[in-house]
Amino acid sequence: MHTDNQCGISETLVGSPDGTASRADPGLSRGQRIGVYYHVVAKLLSNSLVEFTKSRVYQSCDNALVEGKNGAIIRKHIGYGHIAPEHAVRIREFYVRYLNPYLNYHRPCGFATVTVDTKGKRRRKYPLANYATPYEKLKSLREGGAVLRPELSWEALEQIAKSASDTEFTERMRRAKIDLLRQCKMESPVPPRSEVGR
Repeated sequence: MHTDNQCGISETLVGSPDGTASRADPGLSRGQRIGVYYHVVAKLLSNSLVEFTKSRVYQSCDNALVEGKNGAIIRKHIGYGHIAPEHAVRIREFYVRYLNPYLNYHRPCGFATVTVDTKGKRRRKYPLANYATPYEKLKSLREGGAVLRPELSWEALEQIAKSASDTEFTERMRRAKIDLLRQCKMESPVPPRSEVGR
């Protein structure tokens, strides 16, 4: 009997390794039929010329990038506790006024230099010269001006960057964060470093 199932695989192709049992064989339990089905599909795939690779070569998973930023930056500053929805407006205001400018203009990041060795393996190194804020890195790129929105200019961005030193802005952000956490009555389950070991 030759019928196509939902997956488009002919029933005549699906059977036990010796070809005696069909997927539709009433003598097999459901689990055995599924096992036979997967065995045959695996055999078909292994014999095919199809090669499965990542869909975006040398690109990190977008979700991994977001989750990495969430853990390394946001949770570090806001804490690991639950953030109630009624505090969303205050927290967003903190992000816009303090955290985002701090990250873009005052916190250095390491930018990798990628080299490919003789075996084709990509190696990333972070030399000291490649540490800069995202704003400084954008300024250093030849095509940096092409990505600016029309309402922004380098002068306006420079004014934001020079409005305070890195240390002054970090202290401003720290005070604003303390006020925000008091208003929201949120506490991090991770104790501050000064209280560790007491």
